[in-house]
Amino acid sequence: VSAVATQYWVLMASRLGIAASHAIFWSITPSLAVRMAPQGRASQGLGLLSTGSSLAMVLGIPLGRAVGEIMGWRATFGLIRLLPALPSQNSGSLSSLPVLLRRPALVSIYILIVVGVTAHFTAYSYLEPFLQHVAGLQGQAITLVLLVFGGSGLIGSVLFGWRGSRNPAIF
Repeated sequence: VSAVATQYWVLMASRLGIAASHAIFWSITPSLAVRMAPQGRASQGLGLLSTGSSLAMVLGIPLGRAVGEIMGWRATFGLIRLLPALPSQNSGSLSSLPVLLRRPALVSIYILIVVGVTAHFTAYSYLEPFLQHVAGLQGQAITLVLLVFGGSGLIGSVLFGWRGSRNPAIF
């Protein structure tokens, strides 16, 4: 929808849809990473998930920006059609949600995750306009700063996986 939007409100609605699906992705992916990891290696599974996400930011966002610079911003959104479709398996139900929300520790963790992820992606979203309009950077300099920002997340992810494998009791 973003690639073919002709009005601002359609573009914003499609971006909200992307944000909502991203939230759903992050709500299920960590538990899947832990379940798919070999016995006793849950921290490595989470570390790989975090590393993959950081790599996506390090490589994907600057690459998307480069594609947008060369082919136009619509092409960046249109390229998602090249990804394979993956059907849903073992989906849950909303009936378990009230039980989860009655556990204060879980609610605290949910709030912490929402605040942390929102802060990170807000910073990443507004970093480019800030670099353009306040810092006065252009083109490749902005891409370089985005790579450094994403690279710092990658380093943090690797350290997370390493620390978790050295002390699996925290997981």
